[in-house]
Amino acid sequence: MVVASNTPQDWLSLGWIVSYPLMAVLGAMIFLSAEEIAQPTVRAVAAAVPAAAPVDWATDFANRVEALHRAVLAAPLQASVASEDRQGSGSVRWTHRLLELTVDRERRAEIETTLESLRAIDPGVSLVAEETFNGSQVLVGLDGLLTHTLRVFWSDEPPRPRVGLVIASLGDDLRLARRIIELDAPVSVAVRPFRPFSAQVAELAKMFERDVFLDWSGEDSERRGLEEALATVPGAVGVMLSGSEVKPELLASLRDRGLLAIIPDAAGAPRVPDVVAAAPRVMVIPMDGAVDPSVDAIIRQARSGGAAIGMCVSVGNDELRRMRGLLTRWSEEEIDVVKVSQLFPASSPPPPPAT
Repeated sequence: MVVASNTPQDWLSLGWIVSYPLMAVLGAMIFLSAEEIAQPTVRAVAAAVPAAAPVDWATDFANRVEALHRAVLAAPLQASVASEDRQGSGSVRWTHRLLELTVDRERRAEIETTLESLRAIDPGVSLVAEETFNGSQVLVGLDGLLTHTLRVFWSDEPPRPRVGLVIASLGDDLRLARRIIELDAPVSVAVRPFRPFSAQVAELAKMFERDVFLDWSGEDSERRGLEEALATVPGAVGVMLSGSEVKPELLASLRDRGLLAIIPDAAGAPRVPDVVAAAPRVMVIPMDGAVDPSVDAIIRQARSGGAAIGMCVSVGNDELRRMRGLLTRWSEEEIDVVKVSQLFPASSPPPPPAT
C-alpha cells in the first residue's frame, strides 16, 4: 500500500515548476495595469483649423483675366486690341484678346522684359513666344488657358499678303460642315438661316474659333426679317449679303448692330457701296475644277492691296479635297489665311459679344 507523503520533494512537483513563472508574469501585468491607471497615456489631438471659405474659381478666374488685361494695356507696349472673342462654357467664361504691335526690331529686348514682368501680376501667368515671318507671337495664358495673343510686327519687315476664305451656303449638312470647320486653317463660314442645322453649324464653328456670318439674300428678307434670321445663326460676327441689290439702309442697320458686311462679287469687279468702301474685295472661287484663274486674281489682289477675301459655295467632298490643295498652295506661296473679320479696318464696329 502506497501512502501519500508530505515530504519537501513532493512539494516541488512538475506542475509547480511550470505555473510559477506564469504567476510572475501575471503579477507583472497587474502591476503595469495599475501604473497605467495611475498615469494614463495622453494622446495628442490636432487643434481644429477653421475651414477656409470656399473660393468660386470660375468667377475669380474671370476677374484675374481682366486684371491681367488691364496690366497688358498699362504696359509701355502701346499695343492695340485687334479682336476679342468670348471663350469657355458654362460658368467658366472669359474674353480672349488679340493684340497687335508694330515696332523697330531694336526694341525686342525691351518688349521681352515688359512681357516677362506680367508674371508678377499673377502666379498663374504663362508666356510662350514663337517666331513668325515678320515678327513674333506671344501666347499669354492664365492657369493653362489662353487669354491673350500678342502679335509683334517688325517695322522693317513687309507684311505678308493675307487672304480670308469663307465657305457659304451651310446649314443643311452638319457632317460636311464639321469637315470644313476642321480644316487646318481659320476658314470662316456663312450659314443660311432657317435651315435644319443652322444653329448647330454656327455653334460648332464658334467652338473652333471660326468666324460665323449670316448668309443673307434678298429672297430671305422678303419672307422673314433680319432679326429673326440672326436668331437662327447664334454668334454671327457679320452678314454676307447676296442675291439682290444691297440697300444703304440695310448696311447702316448692320453697322449700328456692330455687324460686319461682306458682299460677294461674282463678276470680279468691286461692288462695295460707299458705306463699306474700306472693306476688302470679295471674289467667288468656283470649286468645280477650274480654280486657277480665280485663285490667281485673289492672290494678285492680296499682294497689291494687302488683303482679299475668297468665297466658295456648294462645297461637297470633292470640292473639299480641292480646297485642301488650295490651302497647301497658299502656304507654300507664303500667303496667310486669316479670319475674315481680321481683314476689316480697325475702325469698324466690333462684333457683339457672344451670348
